[in-house]
Amino acid sequence: MFAICDLGKWCVTQLSHSLQIYNRTNTMIHYLTTFLVNLICTIALLILISRSRANADKKKSRWQTFREQVKKKKEMFIPSMIVIISALPHLIISFSLVCSDLDTKWQRYMLIVSYFSACVPQSLTFHLYIQPSKFFLQEFRATNVWKTLKRQINTTNRQ
Repeated sequence: MFAICDLGKWCVTQLSHSLQIYNRTNTMIHYLTTFLVNLICTIALLILISRSRANADKKKSRWQTFREQVKKKKEMFIPSMIVIISALPHLIISFSLVCSDLDTKWQRYMLIVSYFSACVPQSLTFHLYIQPSKFFLQEFRATNVWKTLKRQINTTNRQ
């Protein structure tokens, strides 16, 4: 999508109007669907948990149980928020600089930094999904991957 122009200038590739609309729509769908699927699945999971707990405990309403579950499992909302927050700079900059020359250094660097910051959630999956959750972290520690890593860390520390 980037092109290097004469005299060392960078500019975002010139696209026809229909391709610009397609590109913007595709970018928005890419980020928004990731965010919405994650958020909807989290809420659906909490609804199912609170429904079963409310059926077991008739003293509390489903709404009270749902609110308790949201408070207990608020770490489940962290990945959704990080995905959309990290995508915002890329969305803003790519839409505002879509057809302009990037002749100042800060524009070039901001475009590159915003592009790579949008990739951070995918590269930090473990830290976003596994580490904040007590259950997932406990399950991870039961895997062979954790045992191998722990063994390697222990041997490195001994040397």
